[in-house]
Amino acid sequence: MVTAQARKRVAWIVVLTLVVIALVVLAILYGGGSGGGGGGY
Repeated sequence: MVTAQARKRVAWIVVLTLVVIALVVLAILYGGGSGGGGGGY
């Protein structure tokens, strides 16, 4: 049984992941491509 607290934690993980992805995309778009970007993942 999935508790509401666990669901909230999962929601936070998803939100934080989306924020990180958005920041990476913005860094790539506005970073001028300096260094080309390994991306690491």
